[in-house]
Formats: sequence, C-alpha cells, structure tokens
Amino acid sequence: MAIKMQGTWLVRVKAKNAAFPHTFEIAGAASGNGVYPGTHPGEVTVTGGSWTITIRHNPGSGFISSQLRLKQPTQSGGFYQFDLQSNDTGGDQDFDDLILSCRTPVSANDYLLYGSVHDYHGRCIFNPCFPYWVIDTPLKLREALQVPVLRDWLKEIHPERMLEVQAPFPVDPLGPISLSPHPFPPKDFLPIVVPAPGELATPLKTRFLVRSKEQTLEAATGAKAAKSTVEPIRFQAVTRVEALNNFNVSLDPAVLKRRVVLERALAKYFLCDSDALANVRVRFWEYDRTAAEKSGGAYTGTGPRTLLGSTFTDDFGNYVFRFTTTSFDVADEIVNDLAPGENAFVQLSPDIIAQVMQPLDPSIPAFETAPYWNVPNLKRINICVPRENIGIRPLACEGQHIIQGVGNIVLGTPNPDGTRTGFSNVLDSQGIITARNGLGPTTDCAAWYGTLLLRGCLKNQQVKFYTLEHRRPGGGWQPLDVQFKLPIFIGPFQTNLPVNQGIIGGIPIYLNVETDSGDWLMSYRNIKAQIPTSIFPENGPREIRITGLDSARNPIGGIQEIVTLYILNNGIDLAINPTISMSGAGSVSECGLFTLPRNEGGVVENPEIRVRFKAMQVGAPPVSAGFMGGYELLVQKGSTCCFAVTPGTLGSNAPYPAIPVNRGRSYVPAAGTGLTCDLGFYGTNSEPSETAGFIEVSISPASGGWLDLGQQFCTFGFFLNGHLRRTNGESANWNSSAVPVLFGIQRS
Repeated sequence: MAIKMQGTWLVRVKAKNAAFPHTFEIAGAASGNGVYPGTHPGEVTVTGGSWTITIRHNPGSGFISSQLRLKQPTQSGGFYQFDLQSNDTGGDQDFDDLILSCRTPVSANDYLLYGSVHDYHGRCIFNPCFPYWVIDTPLKLREALQVPVLRDWLKEIHPERMLEVQAPFPVDPLGPISLSPHPFPPKDFLPIVVPAPGELATPLKTRFLVRSKEQTLEAATGAKAAKSTVEPIRFQAVTRVEALNNFNVSLDPAVLKRRVVLERALAKYFLCDSDALANVRVRFWEYDRTAAEKSGGAYTGTGPRTLLGSTFTDDFGNYVFRFTTTSFDVADEIVNDLAPGENAFVQLSPDIIAQVMQPLDPSIPAFETAPYWNVPNLKRINICVPRENIGIRPLACEGQHIIQGVGNIVLGTPNPDGTRTGFSNVLDSQGIITARNGLGPTTDCAAWYGTLLLRGCLKNQQVKFYTLEHRRPGGGWQPLDVQFKLPIFIGPFQTNLPVNQGIIGGIPIYLNVETDSGDWLMSYRNIKAQIPTSIFPENGPREIRITGLDSARNPIGGIQEIVTLYILNNGIDLAINPTISMSGAGSVSECGLFTLPRNEGGVVENPEIRVRFKAMQVGAPPVSAGFMGGYELLVQKGSTCCFAVTPGTLGSNAPYPAIPVNRGRSYVPAAGTGLTCDLGFYGTNSEPSETAGFIEVSISPASGGWLDLGQQFCTFGFFLNGHLRRTNGESANWNSSAVPVLFGIQRS
C-alpha cells in the first residue's frame, strides 16, 4: 500500500538487502513526483500539501507493492526523521529489503504526530490510550455506573450525562447494516472526560515562547546524482522553546484521600485486549475550546473545529501525520535578547481530536476520540477504538484453506462433513455458527443475516480471477452475482473500485485483487464478496462455492472450496397489549392513570399489574428452526430503568410451566463442543398458555411498593426487548424493541 505524507520531506535510500529489483514512487506532490530505482543516490526533495510514497519490487512477473512498516520518528540535528521499511515476497520477513529514510526540518509552526491505532475490548472502562480517564461509549458508561465510588463521582461531576443510559438503546428500524458497525455514531455519544478528584476537568492552555531563525534547506546529492534543480526551501528553524506556564493542580489531604480511594477501586478495570488496525484512515481536527473549557470546565465538544487533514495507518497500525498551524501571538516586544536575524513569538499548543474512519467507507467516522490537550510539536498519540465501533477488521490469512471467514468471524479448515472448527469458533454442518474468538462477535448457535463479507485467500499467482456460486444442499449450482468494491490507492488518493469483471457465459467473474498489480489496501484484499442475505429466497442452509480462474478465465484444478451458511431473513415480532390492569384498580390503556387501591388495612402499596405481551420469531415452525435469543419485559419508573420487579427471567430449556411465571427467557446453549444446537426456542409462542403468541404475566415490586413512602405520583413504563440469534460476522444478536406502554400511578 502507499504511505500518505504531508508537507516537505527529503527522501533517500538508506539500505537495500534483497535480490529483487526495487523502486519507490512519489505521487501527488507539488514537486518530486516520479518512479525512482531502489539504488537511487542522494535525496529526493518532495513538496506538497498531501502526497504518497510507495515501494514496489519485481519477483519476476512484474512490479508489485511491498508490505510497509513505519518506524517511530525522532528529532536530531534540527530534523525530524524516520525510516520506512519494506518487505517483499521473498522467503524472509525481516523488513529490510528496501529501507527509505525521510527527514524534514524542525520548523516553528509544523507539528508531527505519530503513533499506532488499535481497537480495545475486555474489562476496561476507560480508553487505554489516554493519560487521563475517558469513557467512550454508552456501554462503557453503563459499566462505569456499576462501580459505586465511580458512579457517585460521575453523578457529582457529570449529572447531565446520566440520563443517556437510562432508556433502552436505540435500534435501527431497517435492521443491521454490515458497514454501519455500531448504533452510536460519534455525533450521538460525546466522550466523557473524567477528571480525578483535585484536577481540572480540562487542563489550562499551555503557552510557549518560540525563538526561530530563517534558514534554507537543500537536499544532499549522491556522487553520481545531478545537482537538484529544486529551489532552496526557506523555513523558520526553531532555535529554542521555553514554557511560559505550569498548571499543576495542588491537592489538599481530603481530596488526595478521595482520589486514592477512587484509583484503588478502579485498578481492576484497566485490563484491555487490543489488536492493531491496519490500513485505516485517520482524520485529525484542531479543537478550539469554549470559554468554559478554557477556564477548566468539562469537555463539551461544542467548540469550533478546523480540519487538519488525514492519513492512513500502515500494515501494522502505525501512522505519521504532519500539519501546520499559524495561530500565534507576536512577542518581539517582550523579548529583549534576540540574536541577529532571530524572531520570537508566543504559541499556544493545539488541542487535537482524531477520527478513525469506516474501513470500507473512509468518508464516515467509525469513532471519534476525546481531545488530546496541549499537543507539542512532536507528539506520540496512540489511538484506541472500542471494538464495538469498528465494523470489518483487517485480518490476515490463516492456514492453506481458501474460505477464511465471514466478517470478523474466522473459520477453520473444512472437515469432510462440512463442519469447521478452530480459532474458538464452530460452524456446524448446517452452517450454524458458535463464535467465541474475541476478534469477532460472540454468539451461540446463530444463523447468518445482513450483508456478509466473505473472506478468502487466493494468493496463488496463477489465480487472477474467481467465480462464486450458491445452492441449497443437494440442489443445482447457480451463479452468485453481487456488486461490490474494495479500497485502492490511485496516485495520492484512496478510492473504491469495483471487483466485478462482467459476465462470461452467464457466469459473473471477479478480479482476484490479491494477485493484481494495483495498490489495493493490503488488509482488505481477502474480501471476496459482499453478500446480502436478502438475495436468497429461502431460509435454511445455503452452500457458497468459490472457484479460482487463471488469466484466461479458465478454472484451475484444486482451487475450489465450499462453505455452508444457515440463512435467516425472518425477523422478530414484539408487542405489548396497551391495555393493562391493576388488582383492585381496574384497567387502563396507554397513558392511563392508576390509583392505588385500598383495603381494610389502608392503601395497598404493591398490587399486581397484569400485562400481556408477545416476543417470538417470525416464521415459527414449521417454516424454520428456532433461533430466538431472548426477550425481557422491563419496568421503568420515572427516568430510572430498571425498576426491580417480580417475577424474574428463565432459561429457554424445558420444562415450560403451564402458567407463565416469568417476564423473559434467554437461550441456554447446549453443553458440549458447539456442534449440538437446540433449535426449539421460538419465543412466547412456545409457552403452553399462549394465545396467538401472547402470554399474561402478573408484575409486582420486588420490594416495597410502587410508590415510595410520601410519594404521591410517578410515571411508569413497560418496555419489551428481544433478539434473534443471528450475525453478519461483525455484529450479533441485534436488539429490537416493542412500542412501550406508559402509565401513571397515584395515591388517592
């Protein structure tokens, strides 16, 4: 792939340790564009706002892109510099086949950011890439509120954010979309920056007195190289930087004690697993604080922003990004000891926000960070993305089989009976998946639904094209015609190009980008299809076959593989009967009002409320097998969910009682390897007492009454959530909700 660069750099060959011929190409620059041999002497001066550099090698069949790895930039002798290492298709993996060295002068207003981009998941409440506490998602906020001391602290400093986790999570009414990985895009949840006790919510601005002097930059030329015709580049070289302020916050003993208690309680919530995100686009913004934030107030995200540009991570998640700022205050009048030709100004350190874009649609943010405050001219910024915010992940090929997985669910080598086991995942002979590998969603005995990104490895240089076919087991093969695009670098820009190569003899042909000479992004070359399950007319097992073709589009012997996937396009049917009744108080409908009944002893504080609801899989037997995942009727009181009530919930396994004594059920996996699945759970229509799928449940407070003592009135709501066991390989078990029933309870 290409590495994206910004500004002026000097590029030279540092080392070559390979027999293959090598070249490096500069594209999209204002000057310095061209293809240079891997033996090029001297330095190439490259200028321009944004440009790319690519390393290629020729293994004998033509030049193809090499794998690239960025090394960490350093500052030395007035220059920032780093190495760009490459690995060709030779037998070693040492990344020294061709090494380029890139350097640029340390300039007063130029900033160089570098670091790595990873996802994270596990038992960690806070983003692990920040030196301070940041909560990234509603799921993490819900986890944070389970820690009592942290919950008390959050309610004290961010009371306005607590309502965000009270109501049920929103659900996409159109169903899951493969490349829209999370129901909370950045605009819907602002990262919460949590200061420790005694700290300002936002650190104050840092100011620097910068001294600089105009210098010229000329490229070094090799012994055999012609003198460069590029005009010398003039720039303000930094001679000295002095900090003008220091904002350490003092702590009194009481505050310090509270901070220690909080840090000890949180010590076990920093256990994260992470994996590098290769070839993803990262966009950077400069954030201008609001007046309240400038005074140390909480981060609001409402300040003005300036787009600085974007870059891409390499094949290991590393990036380098350069930008220029011109916002400074002239300070000559306050500096009396300037050397001849020296300038001075006071500069404010910028605050930076990063956005990691959707891998297959780099115009849409998948995740936005909290600000990195007071960034100096050279700064390492590691970016950690919650795993639930990333859709398709870059995954390498594992083993010699062709079909490697669906989405982020890795599939093992096929067995003779069609099953696949490995990587903590099990695909049974019907195509039902049990996934346990942390790289993808976890689910038990699930069907497939949505847009399926089929991954396959066809690195054999003979395989230039391939075909896709499908059938019901035992039926005739039919061509699988799906239109999709994959990301590629053309010049300095990333674009998406179609993989489809037309139809020959009624069979759609697809380009094998793994052996194509174009600069297709390395991490997405093994995506062989984007298959919407809606194209299949029936639910049930569906076999997908891939066949490799040579350059003449003829099948290659032995390059063929089949995978079976159980397709479930049916949805879930959820409903609450809007008429509910209270013992001794009659019945009401939506927005009705109950008055607590009285008896000889006075007011009855906890009368039963009877509610009818249904939660069941559409197309219940005999249409399809049962893939109900679970359902639960919840009670909300005021703005607080969930008000504790009885009865509780049960598992999906029999025996089912004649009269429901539950307000929900959840699927219980069968014991064993995952190859045995219980397909008899359809929802409330399995209950013996159901009528048209509806069951009636009597609800009471788990303790106390519906109203607190002295409370005259409160609003309540019944909410019904449920899900089917199905996945697209990127997400699983999407939750759906019924229309709630809202009502009030008052004292007489």
